[in-house]
Amino acid sequence: MRSGRSRIRVSSRLRFRDCAGCILPLRQQVWIAGHVVDLLIGERLVLQMDGGHHVGAQRASDIAHDAALMLLGYHVIRVGYVQVVERWHEVQDLITRAVAQGLHRVAD
Repeated sequence: MRSGRSRIRVSSRLRFRDCAGCILPLRQQVWIAGHVVDLLIGERLVLQMDGGHHVGAQRASDIAHDAALMLLGYHVIRVGYVQVVERWHEVQDLITRAVAQGLHRVAD
């Protein structure tokens, strides 16, 4: 049986490939700032998908990593398992709006 985290990755990958024709480069499980990010969209947009274990010390670590990413010029969208599985349209809307603002590109 897969963990909730694995199911999130598989589910999001399949659903995101249907999103906007998928013209942007998508890279899964990329090491940035000492930690793995779930999905790097373009050059600078990070999608982090949290399972139920992202509480306490794990949550504190996630917040610190988000801050490190932002200081390096990345934009982080962090969503939960229920959003990915049951409300994908909301996640897709967040990604689409971020891409429309150019948050997936390196600033000139």
